[in-house]
Amino acid sequence: MMQVLPHILHWLRDPTTKTVLDNLGAILQMAALALGAVWTYFLFLRHRTLKPKLCADLGGSLDVASGGRNLAAHVELKNVGKSKFRIRQRGTALEVLSLQGSGENREWTSERILEIFLRDEWIEPEESIRDDQYIENLPPSPAYRLHLRVVCQATWPLRPKAWSFFVVVPSTGGKHETS
Repeated sequence: MMQVLPHILHWLRDPTTKTVLDNLGAILQMAALALGAVWTYFLFLRHRTLKPKLCADLGGSLDVASGGRNLAAHVELKNVGKSKFRIRQRGTALEVLSLQGSGENREWTSERILEIFLRDEWIEPEESIRDDQYIENLPPSPAYRLHLRVVCQATWPLRPKAWSFFVVVPSTGGKHETS
């Protein structure tokens, strides 16, 4: 063993061996850098495509019937991401608010909180779900606001995510898009 060590040391001091080892080290560094770049790009794409994304079409229309105010709310959700969402009913709701008061003392007052999407447990990628609600006997108001809150449990990341969408429906009637 002791006789082999001087030969190895002599071989390592040889200029040709040193050049080969330097070149091999440079090639391994370039390969590690390229592999790291590919892995980083993969993680970036994975995060972007699996990121939870929802789009909502929220609207409403008023009709005055028999002295009371009735509101038809139309809610449609579309999963535009690549993750499947499990809808969590705890926290998911449609709130109806009315504009009360006069002048500078106007404020939104909560009138009803409705459960929504009870028939749908999850939303697949690129899937749309719809739920229509009819709210009767609302108090007179110059405008109503619909506030949709959706809480989902995505497959990635594992923590729940919440979205809020709003739309104002003036008492003149008509459907208005999400604001």
